[in-house]
Amino acid sequence: MSTTIEEPRSPKRDLVQEVIAVSGAKPPDNVIVSGAGNLEILIEFIQRGFSHVVCQSSHAPHITTQPADILIAPNLKSEAEIRDVLTLLTRDLRPHGILVISCTPTDSSITELSLRRLLKEGGFTAVKQINCTPDVGTILCARKEAASIARAA
Repeated sequence: MSTTIEEPRSPKRDLVQEVIAVSGAKPPDNVIVSGAGNLEILIEFIQRGFSHVVCQSSHAPHITTQPADILIAPNLKSEAEIRDVLTLLTRDLRPHGILVISCTPTDSSITELSLRRLLKEGGFTAVKQINCTPDVGTILCARKEAASIARAA
């Protein structure tokens, strides 16, 4: 008799699955996961074949040597956290790179309108929004605009 053991559902696993789907991430991509406490997300990416994944706090020295193709900012709860990501971490994102933000509505004071405004101010164009499970929340995928790249140069 053969039994199959199913792994318990994990919000982090679900988040990584949605991030990969919305961003089009591929294993050779350079990925930065923003914030402390996201080791499980980093491990999930590695288990899916991604070998260039780092966790980076917006308040710590930056260790990336190559620009990131994708910057993931999970579980943001306030406009201040979004501003930190936009001002301190997006400089490590390559031109036309993808920023993926997730917000859980029950824990967040962020509205869709304020999030889109902050992204626009930060030089990003919203590409896609997905409303996922309550554990994962809302995922917004945005691309760095060419105009903001020119301003930064």
